Amino acid sequence: MKIIDSYHRSVIAPVKEKTASLYHEYQELQKKLSEQNMGEEQRIREMEFLKYEIQEIEEAQLRPGEDESLETEYQKVSHAKEILSDCAAVHEVTAGQNGCAGDLIGSAVQRLYTVSNLDAEARGLTEQLQTIDSLLNDFNRELSSYIDSMEFDGEQFAEIEERLNLINHLKAKYGDSIEKIQKYHDNSVEKYEKLSNYEEYISKIKRELSKVKEKLDIQCERLTALRKEAAIPLTKLIKEALLDLNFLDVVFEIAFEQSEHYSALGKDNVCFMISTNPGQAVRPLHEIASGGELSRIMLALKSVSAQADGVDTLIFDEIDTGISGETANRVAKKMAVISKDHQVIAITHLPQIAAMADSHYFIRKQTDQKNTQTMIYKLNKEESLKEISRMISGDQRSEASMEHAKEMKTLADQTKLY
Repeated sequence: MKIIDSYHRSVIAPVKEKTASLYHEYQELQKKLSEQNMGEEQRIREMEFLKYEIQEIEEAQLRPGEDESLETEYQKVSHAKEILSDCAAVHEVTAGQNGCAGDLIGSAVQRLYTVSNLDAEARGLTEQLQTIDSLLNDFNRELSSYIDSMEFDGEQFAEIEERLNLINHLKAKYGDSIEKIQKYHDNSVEKYEKLSNYEEYISKIKRELSKVKEKLDIQCERLTALRKEAAIPLTKLIKEALLDLNFLDVVFEIAFEQSEHYSALGKDNVCFMISTNPGQAVRPLHEIASGGELSRIMLALKSVSAQADGVDTLIFDEIDTGISGETANRVAKKMAVISKDHQVIAITHLPQIAAMADSHYFIRKQTDQKNTQTMIYKLNKEESLKEISRMISGDQRSEASMEHAKEMKTLADQTKLY
């Protein structure tokens, strides 16, 4: 099916995307419907439970950010005595009765003022110290106000503590923040309303499901029609490619069956049917083809679909399995056709295919007593001819096999379709 969809991509892709979207919508509605399969007693129990949770959250009258402000206030009130003690000590240092910082700085300002009257260069120092004195006076006034506001109120502390306990209790049940608790409340209200109007809710889902199913059927039918339309020229092209690869009496068909179930790809089950021998009925590709035949058939499919599949590089691993002679020549030519628009990498033991390559790499394993390494070398023109010669005659190269290799390489260069 992927080959058909790729071959006619521009027409099939939009319908395919719409089908997938409707299928996911269909699945969601089916899931909703299956989740609502409950009896009357279960529905009533669920409603009572939801009602309790909704009421518990609503009675708390939570406010956004309330927990954070209460935590701050709680820390402040719970440490009020410690805070007051430390602030009083600071106030004593900066504004106390006996040699406090305020008195000392004030005295220093007076002395510098006298100095600045005698030496103008000291006026800048005097102004700086006066600023410090002014800042300290402002600090002392604000510190006094802060201390006055820090009176410990046991009743207020108890209220804050009780409120925080309630919020933390709700967090433990419904979510670790006020926002999540509120979201849980809203979802519970929605569920409660659905259960209150249960029959209407189920009917609504069924109506929506029926509409989506109707649309999905239409899209699946359109998708099937487009695929069958694309299969006609595609079948012809694949058969021609198979004939090029020496399948002289091949019969190739694309069969369609309708599945009972939907999928994101529609309802089609596509099967490639083939007969490679005269008088033999067509059967599914995977049931009838031998290893060598399967390699050639895949090459034929790739040669047809390569233009539309969007793949830049194709790798054929020992596609020459079970072939030789004229069939090998045809396979090599077909790979040359594909390489016109793609990077083709082939692992081969056949000289016909090696001769058709633009670049030739030699791969061998090197083993000592401890390790095995795989080595790869790019061969130059002379080395490539020697390797093709070895493929022709085996390990014992001869002048005749070398001449044959040169002739094979020359013919390959002349027949490449670039």
